Amino acid sequence: MENKYKLITIVTVSIISLLVAYTYLFTYKKLSEFYGQQTEEILICSKKHFLKDNVNNLIIEIDTKRKGKTDYYQKVGDKIYRNLSSQDNLTDEEFIDFFKLQFESDATPSLFSHLLWDKTSDEIIYKSDGLDTPLDDIRDRLSSYHIIHHGNVGGIFGVAKDHIDNNVKIEMEERIKNMRFEDGSYVWVNEVINYEGGDDYAIRRIHPNLVETEGEYLSTNTKDIKGNFPYLEELEGIKSKGELFFTYYFKRLNSDVIDEKLSYAKLYEDYNWIIAMGVHTEDIRECKTRIEGKTQSLMSGYTLKFMAFIIVLLLAGNFILVTLEKERHRFTRKNLECEVNEDILTGAASRRRGIQELQMVFKKYKRGKTNTAIMLFDLDDFKSVNDTYGHDFGDYVLVSIVDAVYKNIRNSDTIIRWGGDEFICILKDLEVEDSIKVSSKILQAVSSLKLEKDGYIMSPTVSAGISYFKETDKDFNDVIMRADNALYESKTAGKNKVSLKI
Repeated sequence: MENKYKLITIVTVSIISLLVAYTYLFTYKKLSEFYGQQTEEILICSKKHFLKDNVNNLIIEIDTKRKGKTDYYQKVGDKIYRNLSSQDNLTDEEFIDFFKLQFESDATPSLFSHLLWDKTSDEIIYKSDGLDTPLDDIRDRLSSYHIIHHGNVGGIFGVAKDHIDNNVKIEMEERIKNMRFEDGSYVWVNEVINYEGGDDYAIRRIHPNLVETEGEYLSTNTKDIKGNFPYLEELEGIKSKGELFFTYYFKRLNSDVIDEKLSYAKLYEDYNWIIAMGVHTEDIRECKTRIEGKTQSLMSGYTLKFMAFIIVLLLAGNFILVTLEKERHRFTRKNLECEVNEDILTGAASRRRGIQELQMVFKKYKRGKTNTAIMLFDLDDFKSVNDTYGHDFGDYVLVSIVDAVYKNIRNSDTIIRWGGDEFICILKDLEVEDSIKVSSKILQAVSSLKLEKDGYIMSPTVSAGISYFKETDKDFNDVIMRADNALYESKTAGKNKVSLKI
């Protein structure tokens, strides 16, 4: 006997160890896949922030440069204005000559647009080169301006917005081309001409990877090697939200290798510039692979230690369990051999075991008045089943019904074979209002069976009666009697029904 327990211990420990090892390795694999996916998502999210921050910082830089130049020329203009305003002693002709001298002198930047007119006739007296705009529209062209009056002469001067913007564009082009990133990323700029798209919808303004193509026209009909329309997708996203993330296939910086590229683009509306930046997704995957390699190397050592610990723990635990089981077995073997708790045919509890259960739930009810439903059910027309198909098929039907009932009750509930084709279900802690619902579910499960054996096919049905313990009950037989009366009502009502009698 001792050798038998040793063999059982070895076999049990081996099986459990293998199961634990398999479970652990399977879990580890799934977790690795999950964390790998999470790592990739985090890296992509980080790259998106990187791209978006760089583009937004460039847009902030453009606005800062524009404002800085505007403020600077405003201060220069203030100085010129003060100088002109101080010439009250001059005649109109002298003032006109002095005005011209201010803007023809080397001390004043030639970029100032300026104009004089006769306030009486609105005739233009003098203007700077290239200033062909009507007098009423001049102010809209200037980033800041000053208006001065002297006798019958009016004057206006300021720096043109186009001049400031052209200077800013030149500076930003140099700035963008000098930007360097470790991963080979770069910024490029396309200027939209036609927001409806099509051929020549935009001009490639700045492109560090295709410098020789700067100034060329672009088309939304252009495809990448996978058949995507990147320029169309970019334009539609810009029109919809002013910015977007998108992917397409493009060659790497200083290389002819074409890879998938994750890009971010944003519209700077004042210039009609689409400012974009991208990173190749293959670089993200390579970074993910490096992280996974380091993680797996670290986890391998922990895995071996964990498995050794589990095996030792299982050996110790199994030894203790076997020892305790041997002691318990010595005291209970005789009782277990004498007691038959299970119906051999159906697997339901035997009547003897059922009586014990009923006595126990009745005592529990008396102590705490718990709601335990007692459902009595039997097979409709079972005698005709036996007479028609034979007792073997009848037994098969009973086994199938019990199996169907077990699948529709809880582990805490009990099925008792009370006798022949009559069964009792003890449904613990079941409210009265739920009893019909649960019982109907059981009847439905039984009637849904399609039983076939030796060429015979049938769908059995059962009828059921439910009742609950009452204060006046002397023992469990009283509740069974009420359940039996309820069962009789179900039979007389047409079978395959459940009735409740409280």
